[in-house]
Amino acid sequence: MSDIPIFIFWEDAMKAIIKTKPGPGNVELVDVPVPGIAETEVLIKVRAMGICGSDILIIDGDMDANVPIILGHEFSGEIVEKGSKVTHFSIGDRVASELSIQSCRWCVDCRRGDFHLCANRRAPGIHMNGVFTEYIALPEFSLHKIPDNISYEEGAVMEPAAVAAHGVLERALIQPEDFVVIIGPGTIGLLALQMVMHYGAKKVVVAGKENDMHLRLLTAQELGADRIINVDRENIEDIVFEMTDGRGADLVVDCAGTQSAIYEGIQVLKKHGRLCTMGMPGEIEIGIPWKKAIFRDMDLIFSYSSSASSWNIVRSMLERGAINVKPLITHRESFSNYQIVLDDATKGNVIKAILFHES
Repeated sequence: MSDIPIFIFWEDAMKAIIKTKPGPGNVELVDVPVPGIAETEVLIKVRAMGICGSDILIIDGDMDANVPIILGHEFSGEIVEKGSKVTHFSIGDRVASELSIQSCRWCVDCRRGDFHLCANRRAPGIHMNGVFTEYIALPEFSLHKIPDNISYEEGAVMEPAAVAAHGVLERALIQPEDFVVIIGPGTIGLLALQMVMHYGAKKVVVAGKENDMHLRLLTAQELGADRIINVDRENIEDIVFEMTDGRGADLVVDCAGTQSAIYEGIQVLKKHGRLCTMGMPGEIEIGIPWKKAIFRDMDLIFSYSSSASSWNIVRSMLERGAINVKPLITHRESFSNYQIVLDDATKGNVIKAILFHES
């Protein structure tokens, strides 16, 4: 169980958005104690919070979390206190954090730098208290400074940007002149679009559904996609094979995590093509058209979360203006009005919704 005692009053209290029990809904704004810090931790005043698809899965009861729990993992903030053994950060630094805020640091995965694969990994908003609150205590090793040229709200999008970078740049290894199909025009899909374009993709197609047409797919087009596809009205196979002279795509990036996305992705790949999936399917199992993948010698690549190195890539890209997260922030709302953006996000009417503290 979570270590949050609910409905108790503290002298040093702060507000937090909490999932109180399993099942759909059960989200409340309550008082919780301001956390203390260990000697290797910092206390961060949260400035902006991003709502992720996995937050919605948890809220809807479609993804497990250690409830009762403070929700959220995408954020940015300012360091207001630091422990005696913190050496790389100072009070006043603007920071965001990796998702892997607890890991053993000694297993094979950790020694390789893959903290997100540690068997003892714990993530905020899922296994332990998250960031939808006013203050959060985090270990120094999980933090990254926000570039000076971006806002706190943009800084809250660094975490999904690192997920996209880990997938398309570190796992799928985008190559110059690749023909790329991105399925799922949400935040990660639109970040992946900008990244593959920056690294030399020949053409990029972004596919989504009817309810993506009026916001997400139009944003993909505005960001430079060569073609957008409404899969509810158009045949993705016909379009991709026509655009590639019958060859198929070099790389398909799945950012939807659905059965149809995986199936369509494999159908449009060329021989020796690569399918990289980053989509989170919740608790359902997804099948793969195995014969077609084998007979066409395809590479199936699975990408989970982000690495420390992908965060460094994102910071550099933001500093250079190689990616722009501003067009992805479609909804902003004050922390106290959190239910408004949660409702919009649940309906899928957003790309990235941001909560912010007014002071």
